[in-house]
Amino acid sequence: MRRFLIIISTIFSSTHCSSQDTTNLKNWKTYQVPTDNDTLTHYNWSNNDWIVFSKGNDIHARLMGQMPFVNELPFKIEPLDEKEKYKMRGKRSVLKVDDGYLVGFWKGEWGGCLFWFNNDGKQRYQVSGDMIVQFLKRNNKYYAIEGLAHLSMSDGSVIEIEKANGKWTTKEYVRLHFAPYAADIDSKNNFIIVTSDNLLSVDTNKKVDTLITEGFWGGLYPTSMVIKRDVAFVGMRHGVFRFYLPTKKQEWLMRD
Repeated sequence: MRRFLIIISTIFSSTHCSSQDTTNLKNWKTYQVPTDNDTLTHYNWSNNDWIVFSKGNDIHARLMGQMPFVNELPFKIEPLDEKEKYKMRGKRSVLKVDDGYLVGFWKGEWGGCLFWFNNDGKQRYQVSGDMIVQFLKRNNKYYAIEGLAHLSMSDGSVIEIEKANGKWTTKEYVRLHFAPYAADIDSKNNFIIVTSDNLLSVDTNKKVDTLITEGFWGGLYPTSMVIKRDVAFVGMRHGVFRFYLPTKKQEWLMRD
């Protein structure tokens, strides 16, 4: 009888463990952030680039290649000529606005641009040559982080996007000095931005505070950020960085 109970208990435990949602970060293990060169080099060679996202009350992560493609546009973009076709390549970011859609195209070292499309995609114009990484909305105003890190160069900014005389325009909101990778908004309405070199906070008065001066993630290429209850989760190569905004505590999360 005792042997039978042990077998049943083992089966239950195995089933319970296997049913855990391995995308939920609460089931990941916590470590100190990696700092030594050997570990960082090992992580840099990893094929696992994690993207973080909210799901219910929790933060989850999935590998970049496992994320389904989401077409946030109700139409297919049809370039009018070869020049426009070249401009509309690369990573796409989409923002719904009152008269249609703003679409950013980011091609890395080959440039980028921002276009406006009407609701059916038949009308469009180029708004700017900004290299849009991600759109943000704060206090009913539209912003974006833009820039590029390539070889020894890293540069970027937060831009404000507004409509003037019936057309969308952009202007620099604040210079970042390093290329931004991902951003979100905390409970104080600050932009929290991870760049190629540091972690920043930008408040509603354009005041920039450096939360981390020299980030360890130089070769881990942050992909995304989600802030929940003033805890920032940053998806990176091989793991997820967790940063507690009130205390500046840092942790590194990895899936078993």
